[in-house]
Amino acid sequence: MADFSYIFQEDNPEHFLTEIFDKETRIYLNSSVKIGYQLAIDTLKKEDSWLNDLRGKEILPRLKTFGVEYMIVQYIRNGLLNLNYSINYTPGKNNTFLLFKDKLDKTDLIVNQSNSPARPSRYAKYRENRYNNFETYFDFDKKIFVEEKPVYVELNHGYQTDVPIFTVLGIPKDSKTWYTSIPVDKEFELLTDNKAKFITTEKEMSDFNFDDFEKHIKESDAQ
Repeated sequence: MADFSYIFQEDNPEHFLTEIFDKETRIYLNSSVKIGYQLAIDTLKKEDSWLNDLRGKEILPRLKTFGVEYMIVQYIRNGLLNLNYSINYTPGKNNTFLLFKDKLDKTDLIVNQSNSPARPSRYAKYRENRYNNFETYFDFDKKIFVEEKPVYVELNHGYQTDVPIFTVLGIPKDSKTWYTSIPVDKEFELLTDNKAKFITTEKEMSDFNFDDFEKHIKESDAQ
């Protein structure tokens, strides 16, 4: 076997996260969560909602994440978030999820509903497979060092309420701890400039197109 020298991760996790997802980006992500929750609740409240033919409130948690993802996609389409996105299958092709990437392909971002901002999302194979992406590590099967895989980032929101109690952006180390995390729901209060821009944007983006949202869900949840 060839000799390998371990290359330590040079970037500080917090510096890396804030460099890729600057404050303006984080504010739009937080806005996506707030408006996404409103969209989910309003969709269920509609008397003629197509969701009433399905499982109604039983699917509300998943509907909230669909709403958040949908709003991120709308911000992307409107040129306000500089991200790409794709629909991906979980291992075994049992479910789908939206994967967001920055333009330099340095990160994989997944939206999750979780019960606490203090730790990453609960274990899931499609998330667990990405945990070691922030560090150089040795792949014993391929006998190589992996150095340049996209860093896995979570945008987590929660929990079981009509409005989000928290929104956190972070780099998970595993399902219990963060390398670093940012409570993005607290950052709007810290802005000193351009507040009017974000308030106006939220009002414009809250004019929902329920038919388009339905189409998004059906495309995202295709089996």
